[in-house]
Amino acid sequence: MPFTIHPINPTVDGTALAIATVMVSSRWSDIHWRNLFEPGTTENEAIHANAARVPWNLISYRDAKREQIVVDEATGEIVAYCRWVLPDSLVAAEVTGGATVWWEAQVKEVDEEQKKAYEVLRKGGLDEQGRIKYIRHDLLNDRSIPLEQEDTQIRDEQGEMLDLDYLSTKPSAQRQGIGSMLLEKGLDIADEYGLKTFVTASPIGLSLYLKHGFEVVRTMRRDYSRFIGDGTDELVSVDHFMIRQPRDMAGA
Repeated sequence: MPFTIHPINPTVDGTALAIATVMVSSRWSDIHWRNLFEPGTTENEAIHANAARVPWNLISYRDAKREQIVVDEATGEIVAYCRWVLPDSLVAAEVTGGATVWWEAQVKEVDEEQKKAYEVLRKGGLDEQGRIKYIRHDLLNDRSIPLEQEDTQIRDEQGEMLDLDYLSTKPSAQRQGIGSMLLEKGLDIADEYGLKTFVTASPIGLSLYLKHGFEVVRTMRRDYSRFIGDGTDELVSVDHFMIRQPRDMAGA
């Protein structure tokens, strides 16, 4: 197989731009996602603003996050990116001297000088108010606040889970099993520690997660027509909250 999974070293030239390109291009065809951007924003503008933020985001909360990329070995191109968040219990075990969980997916640590440089770079991806650049924050808040409330309720009901926070593949590399490659790495960790796995999926990603044993526990539909144009066209975003049981529990 020409595609292989790699850890992330943010100091390697081109890494931030390549990851930003994957993140934006993979979703740019989704009208509901693209509508979150200010009218007239181009894909290239969104990519470069994201690239300014990526290095800082990669080195932030390293103790809890696990992130990997997939590289096309024939071209050296980064074609996919994945981010997981460990539950508090696994992070606490590391802090108290336990072995680092899934160490091979932890982003390479950088020195203080590099951290300061990334913090400065990050500002290029923010607006004058320190918010994500090019985003319609009125619409973002209208959609994200109810999602966060539902997310909190599910977590209160379900307890600790391994979170799949982001999974994206460049359009040119989709439908080649790359998303499954990255997903299965995290699911192996969840099974090893007997953890449920949690993801919020768009309709586009629904089939992938169903294929890997996730079940829909909630679905949220949000009509945001009033924010776009004259408000007469129906525009409804759909998000599926999904959970996968660890294999030993699912098979019980």
